[in-house]
Amino acid sequence: MIVKELSEIRAMLTSKFFYTPLPFGSWSSRELLEMLDNIDKDAKEREEFVEMHAIDIMKYLYVHKCAPISYILRDCAPEANELKLEKYLNSLVKQRMLNCFILTDNDSQPFDENGLVFYTVDYGAVAILRWKLDDEMIENWKATDLFMSGLQVKKQLMLIDFYKYVKGLDLEYWIENQLYKSYEARLRVRGTMKISGKVFLVETATADDVLESNSDHLLEKILRYENLLATEGWKYYFATEETWNTAKVPTLIVYCDSLETIKFLAPRVGEVKIENLRYAYMDGEKLKFFKFADGALAPVKTKTFEKA
Repeated sequence: MIVKELSEIRAMLTSKFFYTPLPFGSWSSRELLEMLDNIDKDAKEREEFVEMHAIDIMKYLYVHKCAPISYILRDCAPEANELKLEKYLNSLVKQRMLNCFILTDNDSQPFDENGLVFYTVDYGAVAILRWKLDDEMIENWKATDLFMSGLQVKKQLMLIDFYKYVKGLDLEYWIENQLYKSYEARLRVRGTMKISGKVFLVETATADDVLESNSDHLLEKILRYENLLATEGWKYYFATEETWNTAKVPTLIVYCDSLETIKFLAPRVGEVKIENLRYAYMDGEKLKFFKFADGALAPVKTKTFEKA
């Protein structure tokens, strides 16, 4: 089986790449300069794609890890022609600035362009971003981060949609896959953001997570959130010396793929010692929130996430 539509993505599928992802440091400075020059040439030869498109697409794929062309078209180049954009992206793949993969249930399946293609960064794009942005987080990039299961891809697409929603609010910052430590416990948070002066941590959950065989992993991760948020561990990241006694504990949002997932998950998580734990899902174009208290799930109104 090869995934051809987003609706076909399943948890246990594996990624098959066009190129085997390159380790960091695979390119010389001379080769990097040649790649930058190629971007400039592409910009001059293709009026519909200026240099900022290439850099913006690289940043987008670096932050979000992967995306199909429909997402790139929607979020990076809405004025572009899809066929021309696809041709352009494939040229960046052949230059080893980007890479791409398909999802399949067959370990021996070679890359097949007839499948739904997900684009990612390759070493070339990471090297360019590291040079242009001077971002210390790029130093931690590893090619192994690109290998994702179907479930991980589905969660990344959910996170992109969530970010697209909150970007239209009073968003001060957004960070994906940040590592936090609290009393020797390590926690990789899918999304960290600050809106209207309030800090939120975002975790994702799907129908696959609430299956009996997978639910223990998610429950265990929520306990690690509890270890961070129910102690003073969070203050080392979100409070200063001046605000140590007045800072408010971040809110944990478990962003789910459906209301049905929330209804199944919330009672299983129960009433953990997290001051502000909210469940959310996208109902059409509106984000809806719930809390679990006194053994029941109840809707919650939050002005922070209401759009004008």
